[in-house]
Amino acid sequence: LVLAFKSKSAYKKVNTFIFGSITILMIYFGLFSTLTAGRMNELKSVVNADTTKEVHSSGMRLETWESALELIRKNPIMGTGTGDVKDELVKIYADKGFTEIYNLKLNAHNQFLQSFADLGIIAFILLVLVLLWPLMAATYRKDKILVAFILIVGMNMMVEAVIEVMAGAIFFALFYAVLLNQQEKLDLKQHGDN
Repeated sequence: LVLAFKSKSAYKKVNTFIFGSITILMIYFGLFSTLTAGRMNELKSVVNADTTKEVHSSGMRLETWESALELIRKNPIMGTGTGDVKDELVKIYADKGFTEIYNLKLNAHNQFLQSFADLGIIAFILLVLVLLWPLMAATYRKDKILVAFILIVGMNMMVEAVIEVMAGAIFFALFYAVLLNQQEKLDLKQHGDN
């Protein structure tokens, strides 16, 4: 961190500051914050419990994942369809006796499972590629901001259906496009200087 600030490159300084800040915040909120300590303890108890039918967010999330996987097994190629997926998930919740998530009519709470259940294997593969391809390119180019963004969004997609709601879809599309465009401009500038 200190060596980067001794560098003359302003871009390197900003990149290092943002990446360092994100890392420090993730460590703080993941390990020390009282805001997240309850969630971590709840998750441990759910994973260690014999049953997942406890009424709290981690238990309900595991129930939605289980139901989404069942729905995927029924329609792996074409999916259920965006208009029918919620109704089909709710039917599975009722069949399995998941009353809390049945009453709340929750989505899959995992963007990868949600996309797979909605539109099938092709949508799942495309979603993975939309994240993985630029992540590999950004890692190769050492674009720490884009790498951090993709990792944070990808981790959030593991526990939330991020792009199922308008706010998540707009956030992802806007910042993803801006960061990809910034990287492309830097590449063009570097090639122009050579």
